[in-house]
Amino acid sequence: MRKCAHTIRIMATLTFSLAHLSGQQGPSSAKPLPASSPASKAELDSAKQELEQLRKKLKDLQEQVEAMNKADLNTFIDVYNLKHESATFDPSSPGPFQRIDTAIGPMLVSLGKLDPYLDGYKVTLEIGNILSAKFNGFDLTAIWGPRFKTGGDYGSWNKARKMKTFSQLGNLLPNRWTDIEIIFPATEAKDVGSIEIQVVINKISLQK
Repeated sequence: MRKCAHTIRIMATLTFSLAHLSGQQGPSSAKPLPASSPASKAELDSAKQELEQLRKKLKDLQEQVEAMNKADLNTFIDVYNLKHESATFDPSSPGPFQRIDTAIGPMLVSLGKLDPYLDGYKVTLEIGNILSAKFNGFDLTAIWGPRFKTGGDYGSWNKARKMKTFSQLGNLLPNRWTDIEIIFPATEAKDVGSIEIQVVINKISLQK
């Protein structure tokens, strides 16, 4: 009996709650939702398609940027690892200095002034020893000729160049610039439009 009375009380409570809710949400107070028109649904579908297209374009752009960054990094590494066997200067705009890789290590070369000398030119160079070792003597090979013109014949231009090796030019002190002078014999002004320099180290001196 007690169990039955308890069940009746629960049912009465539920009935009262449902009646109360029905009174609050009766037909007079309910607000019908606006029906979606076919036009608005079409616009929504179109917007979804545009959004998907934009997402795809953004993804493609991100992949392109990543590929370009990777290519730029690889190019930088390739250029950095290139062996600089010589330095080539245009006397009209030589720039500050260039790097030359020797068997011992890298050196810096800077082109100074060119002065007429006898039947040729006297050329001033600076060799920068960026290492901590002293080098007792070095050889320098110079290749000079007219300035190469864009679209010109490389073979003919290269054949017109002159070359001379200057031996035992002195010592290269560590962490210093060394001034040297070399002579280009039998050279006219039109034949010093391009100057290529190579350096060979002969001996090295290290402290014990």
